[in-house]
Amino acid sequence: MRGQPGAMSGESEASAKESIQKSASSAKLVYMAKPRPEKKREPAEPTAKVLPMELQVGDRLADETGEWEVIAPPYSTAGGRVAHARVQRIDEPASWEIRSWDVSKRISVKRVG
Repeated sequence: MRGQPGAMSGESEASAKESIQKSASSAKLVYMAKPRPEKKREPAEPTAKVLPMELQVGDRLADETGEWEVIAPPYSTAGGRVAHARVQRIDEPASWEIRSWDVSKRISVKRVG
C-alpha cells in the first residue's frame, strides 16, 4: 500500500476522517423559504357595508326582489332608530318604494362613481 499513489497510512486516514467529521458538524445548512405564489383573483365589483344613514344617491342595493338604486337621501324616524330611503328598481325607473332599515345594522351596497 505504501508504494501506491493515493494510499494513506492508518494514522493519516484517521485524522482525515476526524477533520471531515469536524467540518461536517460545524457546517450549517441554510434553507431559504420559497416565495408564495400570488393568488389570482377576478376583480369583483366594489361593495361596501355602510350604515343606512350613510347611503348616498346612486348607491345600489341587491336583495331577493332585484337590484335597487337609491334615488333620495336617507332620513330617520322613531327617534333616530329607523332609517328610510327612497329606492327604484334598476330596470324600472318609473317605479319606486321606500325601504326601511334598523340604523345600527350595516347594508351591503355597490358604490357607483
